[in-house]
Amino acid sequence: MRILLLALLSTPALAAEPDETVRAETFVPRPVAGHEVFELRSGLSTVGPADHPYLCGELRPLKRFSIEACGNGSGWLHQAPIADMAHFRGRGAVWQKTEERWQGSALVGLGLAEVQRTSDRPGFVLGDEGEGAVEAAGPEVSISGQGRYWLDERAYAVVDANVGVAYMKGAPSVIGKGGPVVPFLLVTAGVGF
Repeated sequence: MRILLLALLSTPALAAEPDETVRAETFVPRPVAGHEVFELRSGLSTVGPADHPYLCGELRPLKRFSIEACGNGSGWLHQAPIADMAHFRGRGAVWQKTEERWQGSALVGLGLAEVQRTSDRPGFVLGDEGEGAVEAAGPEVSISGQGRYWLDERAYAVVDANVGVAYMKGAPSVIGKGGPVVPFLLVTAGVGF
């Protein structure tokens, strides 16, 4: 009986050691504030000229809520008298999925859109100025699909596709065609931390 017990207890000691040790490593993002903080993206918009880059800056004070501003920078980054459609909105994540370095999100946005056909003036024109109007503004709603790839634990690359609609009473006078309902599509890519 003792021999059988000794044989059973010593079996693991006699087992051959594997040639290589298999080690699993998992990537874990470690954003500065515990969540993403800021993104700067550039891309294309279906409203406005294509000769100036379309920029979006997104500040995220909370994990699932952000404040975003998008436009071609007219009146801020340059003073060229060109057309623009700018967006100022809050966005909330309604779905998020993470797999290693990849993250996907679906977002809903609510805010204010502004169209202009020349240099930006301060403030927003929420009504219709009629003939000769150079800008108009109104409420907007949008949905977005966003994908992130973490380059390292603190920084990531991001792609954002945003589709929505704005209601601007003065849009026909400013744009010169269509009605007060202005659909838009934005596709942007950039980096964040």
